[in-house]
Amino acid sequence: MNVSVIIPTRDRSLFLEDAVRSVLMQTRTVHEILVIDDGSRAEDRNGVERVVSLSPLIRLVRLPVPGGVSAARNVGLDHATGDGILFLDDDDLLHPRMVEECARLLEQEPPVDVASCLYEMFFTPDGQGPWIAAALLFNHRLLDSHPLRLVDATNVANRKIFEEDPFSAFLRYLIPIHTCLIRRSAVTGVRFPEDLRQGEDTYFFLSLARQGRRFRRVEETLALVRRHGGNMTRSRRRYFEEIPSFYHRIMREGMVTTRADRFLVNLKLAYFARMRGDWRWFGHALKVGGCPDLLVREVAVFGMKNLRARRQLLQYYFHQ
Repeated sequence: MNVSVIIPTRDRSLFLEDAVRSVLMQTRTVHEILVIDDGSRAEDRNGVERVVSLSPLIRLVRLPVPGGVSAARNVGLDHATGDGILFLDDDDLLHPRMVEECARLLEQEPPVDVASCLYEMFFTPDGQGPWIAAALLFNHRLLDSHPLRLVDATNVANRKIFEEDPFSAFLRYLIPIHTCLIRRSAVTGVRFPEDLRQGEDTYFFLSLARQGRRFRRVEETLALVRRHGGNMTRSRRRYFEEIPSFYHRIMREGMVTTRADRFLVNLKLAYFARMRGDWRWFGHALKVGGCPDLLVREVAVFGMKNLRARRQLLQYYFHQ
């Protein structure tokens, strides 16, 4: 399987270099790396070109004006020539064996359309340096004691749910886009919605799930998510304002079909509206209250997540 890696970027050439180097470090060489420059400022273009010069595998596609991450990913899809597609944000990283392990799964199981893996998070303070070299992050002897490493174990999808009900899994859990290697033939007709500011990657995978695409997961941590001051979802106020459009859209388009999924969407919409001070939260809350059995289960799950999160933080701060 030839794999095309699509990396949209804008004004973050230092992060971009780490991301690209993590692809170049793969134990299985990729077919191509498509860097889609989404209208970077003139002062950052030299940095992007420096990254592109790292390898002949890298192709640069430069957009004349910023169109957003969805537009950049769609352009990447139009230019990709591999039979496997992997989307990588310019501030995230791949483990050196990510492509090898996920491509092997797709090759061994032809009915599977998407091969995924587990992930962990690391933090770059203040959204500035120090820049964390990919070589350091993937030296496991050092990584185990790295002060910026933290496992996000509270929102990882259960494997059984992920494989048997991927729509619900993507709706409920955080599944970073670069944890999924997608068979190109499975993407036919599916695009990223360019009018959504949040949730566009989840919408893409929900669309694949609704088309009946089959998902499998490699039970290894093969992707790293960088958290920093520039993350799109870092601003809570901005997130609360923009994410409801995603949930309203999937409801409007009839993508949400089960009682449990409709309950979850209304619960999220009630929460986001309440946090914005929008009185319409009450209407969603009434729909949530109409499913007392699901509400009790959700409260129990939320409580267990909080307990696990607190235990995790204690272990992190007081480890030897």
